[in-house]
Amino acid sequence: MASKAASYAETSRLSFLGTWKNRLREIVSSEMGNPVHDPMFEAELRAVEEESDGLDENFVFHIDVDCFFVSAARAGNPSLQNIPVAVTSGGDSHSDICTASYEARKFGVRKGMLLSKARLQCPHLSIVRTSPELFKKLNDITRVMYRVFLQYSTDIHPLSCDELLMRVPKRYSKNVIESGKILRQMILKKTGCPVSIGIGLSSIMARLSTQFAKPPGEGVHQLQSLRDLPVRSLTGVGRVMEQKLSAANITKCQHISQTDEETLKKLVGGVLARKLQAMASGQEASDIQFGVSSFLEQKPQSISRNLNWAIRPNERSDVDVIIRDICSQVHHSFVSVESKPIPHKVTLKLLIRAKDAPEPLKRFGHGKVTPWTASSSYRLGIAESAIEAFSSFNGQVDQIRGIGVTLHLKYKHEDKRVKDGCNTIDRFLHSNSGKQPSGAARNKESKPVEMLVIDDDDDDDDDVVEEEEFELFHSSDSSIDDVHTQSYSSPTQFFCSQSDGVKRFKTNSTKPTTRANNRNKNTVTEVIDIDALPDSPKRRKQRPANRKQRDVTIV
Repeated sequence: MASKAASYAETSRLSFLGTWKNRLREIVSSEMGNPVHDPMFEAELRAVEEESDGLDENFVFHIDVDCFFVSAARAGNPSLQNIPVAVTSGGDSHSDICTASYEARKFGVRKGMLLSKARLQCPHLSIVRTSPELFKKLNDITRVMYRVFLQYSTDIHPLSCDELLMRVPKRYSKNVIESGKILRQMILKKTGCPVSIGIGLSSIMARLSTQFAKPPGEGVHQLQSLRDLPVRSLTGVGRVMEQKLSAANITKCQHISQTDEETLKKLVGGVLARKLQAMASGQEASDIQFGVSSFLEQKPQSISRNLNWAIRPNERSDVDVIIRDICSQVHHSFVSVESKPIPHKVTLKLLIRAKDAPEPLKRFGHGKVTPWTASSSYRLGIAESAIEAFSSFNGQVDQIRGIGVTLHLKYKHEDKRVKDGCNTIDRFLHSNSGKQPSGAARNKESKPVEMLVIDDDDDDDDDVVEEEEFELFHSSDSSIDDVHTQSYSSPTQFFCSQSDGVKRFKTNSTKPTTRANNRNKNTVTEVIDIDALPDSPKRRKQRPANRKQRDVTIV
């Protein structure tokens, strides 16, 4: 019998959307390894090819499938063509609309609307429920789409399961609109799903062009300039931000470009000011990387699973069962990651019913909630770590309305500051001058490192000291006088520098002893006794009192 979390994932649209990247990597990898070319498609594209003269502009396509779930349900089903259709996760009146066709939107049916209200708006609305069969159909359509996309260009940047950016090959630059129409027609022919294609000189221009390509548009649109577009069309500008900008007579993208950065900073802040000016001028986003290899080589930083429907526990044991159920889903995804990450930390997220919140209109929905989170370092396993985090929850168990588990990941050798040959304690202990040790020294066994805690106060309470794993890194730049500092979670990492033959260390560990945690005025000093450095003098670096940091002294 399928578990609750597994059953939820089988029919949940949100669960399907949340795992799109892993499925798409498998599809892209498979299609690149065994490419299938359509001769007719190649012939049509060859007709609009022109040899590049080196002056052609670099165009970007933004491709978005129109109402993907509805389009997939309609594919191969003539009875759903040209009529109002909505997709829901449930069939009763308290279910909400996942997506609606353009025909249904004309009657006011919108995403998130309760099905009972949608049927009042549109009595002849046809309903399609999410199911494993529909999700399989969506995957099959995605595979066919990417087979066509990759035949046109391999410079892709997927954004979601139904949306991607694509750099247009130079040979199509002179006839970019015609080549876009050919691509769109081929997708429609192969899958039965209509797509909208926006064209621009950057990803932001292409994405903004797509809104003009969507119905009732012609499906392909090229945006020449952003000057006359309203500021609300830019990412990050909502209703409140729009009102702030409008009060300063900034209503169009050209106004943002004409406003100096300092004035804009006072209105929206420094980070958003720079972002808005870059978008308004049509600059390419720095985080966009085109290419199949870039997409396939992306490493997941975390794996999450959430169950926010039909959560009504009565006892803590009920929550433990659900947590273990969710963790089994997380573990299943973790073992399938090819890059072999290392589990680092587990975060538990609970949705707690807000005070005096009424029961939600959506049947078994979570309603108005307040989030609660706690984390635990990964030690005994995903489930045990999550349950350990749950042990710190002191609220009412029967008020929990949602449970989520996130497994944080890390990878070996991902810190670029750690150079080859400088990342072990052995090499430091056998280095007298900061130079790289010889091959023989690298293989010698290192001496143990001791940690002592010195208490500055006068009372007799026992200090609580927790053991930590220490990693010492030698700086590759021996001319640095100050100490390199960087915040890290356990294990604590020390960065050292060398000046005048003295090696200095400093840690940013924010895990104080129990006593220091209760008394900010106390100073807790860690003394590392390294026999290999008998000539190193004591050195203590003063720090502001408001920094929760432990001093390290070499003796």
